[in-house]
Amino acid sequence: MPIATYMGVLRDSLISAGLDSEVKFQGLDIRVEVSVDGCTGCIFETIEKANGCNLKEACFAHMRKDSESVIFTNKQ
Repeated sequence: MPIATYMGVLRDSLISAGLDSEVKFQGLDIRVEVSVDGCTGCIFETIEKANGCNLKEACFAHMRKDSESVIFTNKQ
């Protein structure tokens, strides 16, 4: 499967995941948490912050059904 397809599936899974929920994807356990400082603490954080992130649509409040800005962390 092409990487773009994997990224699309992951993005769709993350967008639909509610706060404090867990998403399992390709061996990763990802937790959805409220963002308190932009991208800080997100496992997908890049040097360019959201400008360089391929998954930014999944965390922006205006793109999410719950209207919350979120980050994604390792399940703990």
